[in-house]
Amino acid sequence: MKGLRFITVLGFAVCFLLGFSDARASYSYYDDCWNPPNIIVDSAHPYYFRLGLPSWDLDKGDYVKATLDLTYLDQCGLDINIFASDPASDLNDASSFNILLGRVPYSNPYHAGTAQFDLLTLDESTFEALFDGQSFLNLVADCHYVFDKAAIHLEADPLPTPLPAPILLLGSGLVGILGFRRRWS
Repeated sequence: MKGLRFITVLGFAVCFLLGFSDARASYSYYDDCWNPPNIIVDSAHPYYFRLGLPSWDLDKGDYVKATLDLTYLDQCGLDINIFASDPASDLNDASSFNILLGRVPYSNPYHAGTAQFDLLTLDESTFEALFDGQSFLNLVADCHYVFDKAAIHLEADPLPTPLPAPILLLGSGLVGILGFRRRWS
């Protein structure tokens, strides 16, 4: 009888601990739908666009990848500076776009290409101001070039979440049935 109680308690403890195991799922998001018909952008006329974002509400440390890809044409004499604004900023004011996401150095006239900016290099408070609970990322490019396409790629591993309570109930029920069966045999 002592052995049966020990097995029952042990089985319940195992089921209880399984309920708090690391159940991780990876999230991946890629948005490349912002593809305008080649808009000319210069330092006097910044242009902002919106990329739809998932509302994962994860901290910066939970992301394994966060990049912004910018495809551009006809770079003319200036670096391409890509800025973002805090979602609370005034989007009608170009000076509110004050978070530098990256820079494409000027190389030669009419240069074209795709630049990838690693957003995980932003400090934690800036990153969370841009992504935490937001559905849009507001960006502006301040230079002289033809803007062709933008894309954002996010990958995240969420924090560990407990398994649902029915797993605990199932485990304790199975242990109880085992104990009941042994008692009657």
